[in-house]
This record gives sequence, structure tokens and C-alpha cells, in this order.
Amino acid sequence: MAMPAPLVRDSDQVYAVPSFRILLQVEKPMGDPAMKALTASLLDLFLDGLNLEGMYFGRAGGRYRRLSATPVTDKVIARARAWAAEAEWEWPSTLRFTRWFEEFDLGGPPSLRLEQRARLSTIQIELPPDSPLTTRFADRVLELVAELPVVWGVMGFGMFQPVALDSLIWMLPRATSRYRCAIEVQPNAIDSELRRTATVTELRLKIEPVVSIPDIGWRTLIGDEFLPRLPDLDRLSGRAGITLSRGDGFTVIEAGPAPIWGDAALGEDIAPYRAVAGVLQPCRTSLPRACDALFGGSVNDNGEARIRQWYERFDESG
Repeated sequence: MAMPAPLVRDSDQVYAVPSFRILLQVEKPMGDPAMKALTASLLDLFLDGLNLEGMYFGRAGGRYRRLSATPVTDKVIARARAWAAEAEWEWPSTLRFTRWFEEFDLGGPPSLRLEQRARLSTIQIELPPDSPLTTRFADRVLELVAELPVVWGVMGFGMFQPVALDSLIWMLPRATSRYRCAIEVQPNAIDSELRRTATVTELRLKIEPVVSIPDIGWRTLIGDEFLPRLPDLDRLSGRAGITLSRGDGFTVIEAGPAPIWGDAALGEDIAPYRAVAGVLQPCRTSLPRACDALFGGSVNDNGEARIRQWYERFDESG
């Protein structure tokens, strides 16, 4: 399976790497008992199933105001589990296991980020894209969140950019010019789409912002609040390669039996993704919003053309 090379700036600084990505936004605080139970289960899944060599643990929230890196040991894992269970998870709070910390040395996935944000709770899991565990891991995560109010989520191949490199988000999207199914949105930007705050342009033009979904993936999770704007959603279940299933308050749309990169050079068939994108169009973020909000603005390095290409990659002409 061909996959993108790491994205590199100034010849040697890697700022994003290929990953199997799981991004979920949940309308429930991380301190809620149901979310604490989810956190415990996700920690079990992540820490007991993956290679933790070279990993670091970080936390922030409560009296731990500054995020700092601690090499992972059995004692650190026990401390992480205890903190996750006991923390009040007020905003801002975060728990992370990652190979990267505070120096420009990006080791890549696996990575786990659980975060209490101002409006939504964030779950971000990044796995090595060539791992045989990816779909099994994704299935288990779906089981764990089935009864939670998931507003939006995606699972599939894409480009992972660590939180500490958010200042380089303007260099995305890059991979989708060839790898059309790559998920390149990042959690710190998508929050404003799902619990909408107005962009500078909208404020100037006095446009009322409308809640929208930032992207689709191999699996796309759509909260029930979007269903009134999606009259054709059920028709997807009759399309070749597409399956629909239900959580307690959301719909899961699966575009094909396994994730793909959508490699244009290899002629990978992205018809199921195109069908999903077409049906979800009434709820997808607009191109102006994508240019303003999703990738840090479009003024740098011909960004508008790049974002337009990303936005239109599932069109028949894309």
C-alpha cells in the first residue's frame, strides 16, 4: 500500500506524518462519569495494545497547569490512570501519550489525546498506518462510544500534526492533491465548526454562522442534530460499498470495507467517498469557512488554491 511521505518544511523539519486517525468530538464534559469510564477503557485499549517504546505522558489541568513530558513507565501509567479518574477535567485539561514533546523531533504515532475543551470533549487517537490493528482498534472505539453524544467524528488514513506544531497548520492540507481520502483537519481547528464561532469575515459581513461538519473519512460519525438537514441520508445504505449503522445519538457511515488513501496515481476507486460527500453536502463546512478557519487562514503559500483542491477532492471532477 502506497502512502504519503512525511511532510517536511525547510528540508529537515517534519511537521506532519501519515497515520490512521480517529477524531471524535463528544457533547459531554470529560469529568462526567460516563466520560471517565470511557477514558479508562481507552487507556486500557491504547496502553495494553500498542508499542509504548519511546513514549511520553503529559497532563494539564487543575494544579497541573503546565504540560510537561514524563517518559512512560509502569508507575507513570498507573499515575496517568489515577489522574484521569480523579481529575475534575475543567477547561482547559488534557491527557496525552505521545512520542513527541517540545523539540522539533517528530516520532509519529501512536498517540493519544483526551481533552476537555470549551465546548466539546476531544478524543484523538493516531496509529501507525501500516499496523494490522487499525480496523480492529476502530471497531472497539465505536463500541465504547456507542451510547455517548458524539457530535462528529472521522476514522481513516490521514496526516497527523502534533498539538505543539499548531502554528504550522497553515501548511496543511498538502497530501490530498494525490491521496484524496487523507484526513488533514486537526482538532484545534474543527472545534469552531462544530460549535460555531464567527470568523472575521462573517463578523464583518454580519453573517450568522451555521454549525457544520469539517470533513468526512472512511468512517464518518454524524450527530443526530444534523439529520433534519440530511433528507437523503438513508439512500446511502443502498449504494455499493457503503453501510450505515447507529449509535445512541449518531449515525456511522462507512465508505468501503477498509480505509484507503485514495491514491490518484494508482487509480484507487473513491466512489463511496464521493457518494458520502454528496449526501452530506448540506452539512459540510463551506469553502470560505474552510479557507478562514480550518487551516489557519489562506494567505500563506497560495493556501486558497490548496484548500479549494482539498475541499473539491470528492467532486466528480476532483
